[in-house]
Amino acid sequence: MGLFEGEMDLGSLSNSAEDFSHAKPRASSSVAAFVEFEHGIIKRTGEGGRAECESEGQRLGRANLIIDTVKVQKLRNEGCSIRQIAERLKRLQST
Repeated sequence: MGLFEGEMDLGSLSNSAEDFSHAKPRASSSVAAFVEFEHGIIKRTGEGGRAECESEGQRLGRANLIIDTVKVQKLRNEGCSIRQIAERLKRLQST
């Protein structure tokens, strides 16, 4: 019997590679349930990728800036603003 007669084969769902147990919809609509499900997949993928990088010893995030504090202090004593110092030392970085 097919889906149109009101029956559905649930055996194929139990063999699925994706685990649906994490999907707990907060809203009653099917769209919200799908969004919640998709968010769970993306979150687990990201967590897995971060864990893999960390296990391989890769550093995550932005690289540390190396700043010559002597030059910074000299420019501050000359009356330069923080922005001007950053421009002169070519250390402008957006967040």
